[in-house]
Amino acid sequence: MEEDSNPKQPNVSDLLKQNIVEDNKSGNQMGQELPNPNAPKNSTLPPIQTSQPNQQKPEGFSANNNFGKKLNYADILSSAPRGNAAISPIRTYENDVVNVIKNDNVSMVKIAMAEKVRQEKQGEREEEISKGFKMNIYIVAISIILVVGGLVTGIYVYYKSLPTPATAINPDNLPHFFYTEKEKNISIDDLDPISLSNVIMKEKSLDIPEGSIEEIRFIQQIGTTTSYASSADILGALKARIDPAFARALDQDFIYGIYSYKPNGNFFLFKLNSYENAYAGMLSWEKTMDVDIGGLFYQKSNTISQISTSTSATSTIKTFQDKEIQNFDTRAYSDQNGNIYFFYTFIDRNTLIITSDEATLKEILSRSTSSHISR
Repeated sequence: MEEDSNPKQPNVSDLLKQNIVEDNKSGNQMGQELPNPNAPKNSTLPPIQTSQPNQQKPEGFSANNNFGKKLNYADILSSAPRGNAAISPIRTYENDVVNVIKNDNVSMVKIAMAEKVRQEKQGEREEEISKGFKMNIYIVAISIILVVGGLVTGIYVYYKSLPTPATAINPDNLPHFFYTEKEKNISIDDLDPISLSNVIMKEKSLDIPEGSIEEIRFIQQIGTTTSYASSADILGALKARIDPAFARALDQDFIYGIYSYKPNGNFFLFKLNSYENAYAGMLSWEKTMDVDIGGLFYQKSNTISQISTSTSATSTIKTFQDKEIQNFDTRAYSDQNGNIYFFYTFIDRNTLIITSDEATLKEILSRSTSSHISR
């Protein structure tokens, strides 16, 4: 068989392997250099210097470790990790997650659930923070309102407590239905009905020029203002039990006067807003009128006795009866003997008079006529 004239040239890998085998057989003389199979062609790498031959071998080393001889790149390559061994990559968050999944047997479902729980907790925290912020705003707003309200209230109370000079009453505000010779003010403040009746009766008993009329002006203090009492005020002070319709029928203007005669007489003159309601109200008031204001017109054995179509100590019966006085229809509170204690009449549709006797009514009519009060 003919020999091949062009024998196959060995490659570098085969030569390296052959050298390694020969080195193992011959002891691999110190300083021998082997080519690096991974180095570029026609390039020579410097040998790696090792420890001196006479240096003591560390424990655990064997003769096969070739201690003390020069190692070349072939030795290094032969001792490098082979197979699937790889250099550890750079540590990243993704790799950490993968390792946790692999080592802790965590599934993607668990990760998703954990992430959802984390987001829910974060959402709850944000919601709590938002609610707390809104609550703080409300608290601050309410606090500001309370502080401002307290300041306004304090200022109001302070100025309200400052003394205010009393306002003097103006006599021009008092209606003048006719001429009177004398006027006098009596305060009704802090007076109960009996005390007020006693004050009025005391004024009636005083001596005044005969044939003259003294006008009593009832005044009251309202706050810091002194004012004249109205019809409702004086009847309220006397605790008169009148119907609401009758109270509304009365105008606020009235006169109470004392006529000097033998004996002295007295009267109330009320202006009206409604004749019909006033007439019906007077008929209803007859049941308690003597108890309410009878003591202003005649002297009773007891200052205010409980009389209602009543009996006295002498068993005298007093009732309201129709009588004609000075050509006016009147309702007179009188007894069975014809004695009149007081009576009332409407001298026109706008004027009501309650008086003690006929002489007083006659004087009122005379002065009213001269003052152009029409019937």
